[in-house]
Amino acid sequence: MRRKKFFSAILLSLVICLTTPNVCPAYAAGAAPDSQSLVQAKYNLSPESMSFLRDHNVDFSVFKADSISAHGSETEAVPFSMEESILGLIQETDAYGFTDEQIQQYVDGLVNSDTIIAASDNGQAYAVTTPPMSTRNSDGPGFEVKSKSGYSQSTAFVTLPTAYNAGNSNSWMFYTISSPTSNWGIDVGIFYASGNYVNAWRGFYTAQGSGTKSGPIIDEVSAGSRLYFNAKIESNGYLLFRILNAADFSEEYYSLYYYVGSQGIYQSNGIFNRQITMTSNIGSYTNGSYIENAKFSDAYVYSTTGYSQTTTTNTESGRRGVLSGKGVSASLTTVNSYTPWYAEDISIHFSAR
Repeated sequence: MRRKKFFSAILLSLVICLTTPNVCPAYAAGAAPDSQSLVQAKYNLSPESMSFLRDHNVDFSVFKADSISAHGSETEAVPFSMEESILGLIQETDAYGFTDEQIQQYVDGLVNSDTIIAASDNGQAYAVTTPPMSTRNSDGPGFEVKSKSGYSQSTAFVTLPTAYNAGNSNSWMFYTISSPTSNWGIDVGIFYASGNYVNAWRGFYTAQGSGTKSGPIIDEVSAGSRLYFNAKIESNGYLLFRILNAADFSEEYYSLYYYVGSQGIYQSNGIFNRQITMTSNIGSYTNGSYIENAKFSDAYVYSTTGYSQTTTTNTESGRRGVLSGKGVSASLTTVNSYTPWYAEDISIHFSAR
């Protein structure tokens, strides 16, 4: 008799849970039992990351992708660190004051990222295409702001310029990531150039032994489009670089996962050189090509202990401002406006104005 009463009580409790969700919320319609714990285990998320996601009302059902997809000829089994990306997002949210909607979009984009995974190229260290230097000769006119060493991440908002390519010229907005212990760097960003007879914006990277490798045409962008650049060195030695739609962080235009640890670049010593430049394939700067109003704004650098806008104290004094060199006059670059040293509006003309 006691056994019958016991099972009757269990059955009654189950009926109450199924018909009264607020009594047993774990069994509410459409809610997976302990789904947040499953997400935490799957992505190895820390309590800090989980608290942040809960505090900002992130929908945990978006965590469905098994891993970042690798495509192309350069593939390597690399674990995607959702934990480090969320920890980075925590600092970015503190810096920019992201809303819950922006945070949800950001997480959506991370989970559904279609990232190129590239193993590093072995070979002798070198300076990538002679990175533009404001106190030394550069490959073309432009503007740069180079951070001091000791940073693991840099972010900035980007406004694409009006661009015209009269032929044999390229326009670039990018970071060069390097370290003080290695004569090596990798350029990551967006460029405007002709490919398959089409002038368009594309994501790209340039690193040791690889030349410039571009992503597909980004059809969604044009003059005035606002983007969000995010370059982050992870603890496993990989650089994660992403270009997002600034109006909707779930829209990812380009993403790269590249191993830089073998070149002595770590979270503890990273250098981020933000640049706007134009180059010529034939060494001529009079063909009429131009960009007008290329903008970086709200630029930040981050370390494992904090973050700051790029300012006089965390950038190199000799590596800020207009670039020139190799017979290129600084007069080709017009600084429309700038705020030292986290925002600039730059125009460049390959002709007398």
